[in-house]
Amino acid sequence: MALRFVITGTKIEKNFESPKIFCKIAADIHDVKMSYLWRCIPGGGESTFAPDLKTTKTMNETAKRIKELRSRRGYSQEELAERSGLSLRTIQRIENGETEPRGDSLTRLAAAFDVTVDDLADWGLVEDKLTLLVMNLSALSFLFFPLLGVLVPLIIWIFKKDKVKGLNDAARSLLNFQITWVIVLCVCWIVFFLTVFLRDFELLSPFEHFVFVGIMYAINLIMILVNTARIGNGKKVDYLLEVPFIRK
Repeated sequence: MALRFVITGTKIEKNFESPKIFCKIAADIHDVKMSYLWRCIPGGGESTFAPDLKTTKTMNETAKRIKELRSRRGYSQEELAERSGLSLRTIQRIENGETEPRGDSLTRLAAAFDVTVDDLADWGLVEDKLTLLVMNLSALSFLFFPLLGVLVPLIIWIFKKDKVKGLNDAARSLLNFQITWVIVLCVCWIVFFLTVFLRDFELLSPFEHFVFVGIMYAINLIMILVNTARIGNGKKVDYLLEVPFIRK
């Protein structure tokens, strides 16, 4: 199949049996991620590669934030290239919205601007304290059924992920705590049933068991309310005793 590939003002013509192979080679030539930048649209016996609208919006937001940071620091494109160790052409392509910095490039740019990678990645996200509050309070659903304290916040995170500033970190911390809490609770019930059905197995009396479970519910409730107050005061959530099941 004859394919024509037009990207950043460069035209490449060659015969390939598979459009996917052509996409991959073209992406490698231009140092971009094929699936991240382009999708294939057949038409007129040829295939033209057009930017995905969502990806284009993301790249434009990145270009805007890089330009704004460079302007604040008073750097020229040449100075930014020197400080970051990236080529001038790469800086120009990023600021023109032709490519999205990721991995090592994003780390180098963050270091050049003296900000964290998270700060640079969150630059285009909106401030939405209400969403953070709703997601955190949704964990109170554990009072109806333990697993709901994980599932409800997870659903909210999935729908709002990469849209609200600070949401990803808050969701990870909350979910890690809730998952840890559910696991400990399950262990408590297992111990309780072993105590009831096995006479020789008794770590806690039934009364002590229910007291321990009550304390666990109280800790979960207090942690949620405390962190809701922290969000309301503009602070980051801080869930104690969480196991990092979900990492960055």
